[in-house]
Amino acid sequence: MTIRPETTSAPVSGRRSVVGSTGSLPRVAGRLAMRRADVVLVQRASAEIESLGADLDRRLQAETRPSERLRMIRETTNQITRLANDAIHAYGRASRAVKAEEQRPDSDQVAAREMRTRLDEARAAVLAVLEVAARRYQSAETESPPTA
Repeated sequence: MTIRPETTSAPVSGRRSVVGSTGSLPRVAGRLAMRRADVVLVQRASAEIESLGADLDRRLQAETRPSERLRMIRETTNQITRLANDAIHAYGRASRAVKAEEQRPDSDQVAAREMRTRLDEARAAVLAVLEVAARRYQSAETESPPTA
């Protein structure tokens, strides 16, 4: 008969492993914490879009060739579109998580309301920056055709 060492040890300072955690954060915070990264992504999107626009403006001032200017605009608008799409998806995930938290019987209404406020402010900032970019870099279809 072999004696095996005990593989389960007593928790250190009242904490268990990640699987059976009895950590100091309540479960509610854990549910919303999973979507904090999405809120941060939406918050940062507006600054990144503004930065892309400023960089494009600086590059356009130095470029005189129309084909190269068009390429730069196309490239930047593609980057802005990808950023906006990422922000839209992140907003949707975070918004669904907040809504689910608000509907739970053991919900943390204060945390859900705070996250909803941050999310809505970030969404408004992204929409404002996109509106500015849309006016600044209008597509060729919306411009009036040259008269001959």
